[in-house]
Amino acid sequence: GAELTERFEWVAVCPEMGAGMGTPRAPVTLVGPGAAPRMVSQTGVDWTAAMAGFLDAELDRLGAVGVAGLICKSRSPSCGARAVPVGGVVQDGLDRGLFVRAFVARFPDLPVADEIELLDAAARQRFLAAALALTDRRE
Repeated sequence: GAELTERFEWVAVCPEMGAGMGTPRAPVTLVGPGAAPRMVSQTGVDWTAAMAGFLDAELDRLGAVGVAGLICKSRSPSCGARAVPVGGVVQDGLDRGLFVRAFVARFPDLPVADEIELLDAAARQRFLAAALALTDRRE
């Protein structure tokens, strides 16, 4: 919504590109145990290590710029905030993409939502209020 654009500077992140997947690319899914899934493409390429290599540096960068929240791509195996299937099954508590899992672990107090959730005005206002409260505490 406009209220987010007016108040915050957007910082774009594409973990798949950052991990070297390029475009176009074969679709990827999360497989294996829900607590420690691997990211594997339809062609069988395992991108887990490349994603892990990208995550630390990217999270350092986001921390340095003072990120105040994360808006995710719905159901993405890297950027999904919720309802991301692991091995074809959505598991409550383990249903985030790899980037979002790492982001939440590094920045547990920051608001996280996906673009579908933010279509709802009340959810958008909650996200905005949480991000603004964080920036006020920082100042």
